[in-house]
Amino acid sequence: MQEQEKKQRVRLAGFSFDPLTEKPDIPENLRVERAPKGPAPTIVQFKKPLTRQERAQIQGRYGLKLTTYFPDFAYLEELSDDILKKLSQDPLFRASVPYHAAFKLDPEIGKRAFVSPLRAAEPGVLLMVVLTASL
Repeated sequence: MQEQEKKQRVRLAGFSFDPLTEKPDIPENLRVERAPKGPAPTIVQFKKPLTRQERAQIQGRYGLKLTTYFPDFAYLEELSDDILKKLSQDPLFRASVPYHAAFKLDPEIGKRAFVSPLRAAEPGVLLMVVLTASL
């Protein structure tokens, strides 16, 4: 079986899908229908884990940061159409997916039960926010 034919899932925010064969089930109001003009947040998946040398080559050749990682072998990048077209010709490239708004939301918001009686007695929902400086 060729490398690209193996299922490689991208997993984030409760979604798990192979970008070559599946589309995540995203509510319409949280989906990116058309990429905006100019650089846009994009998930880029590679065929395998990058070696240090491959990582340096990808960063140098296409200007990727490769800092925000998602299993399996995927990174969140801000890419223009031009860079994405060039990157898609690279032998290490596997797939790309727009970074949908749904990927920013934890599906467990408001569903976790608190163990501590003090915390359980607090009204409302506790939210922990993680900000990414890369985008």
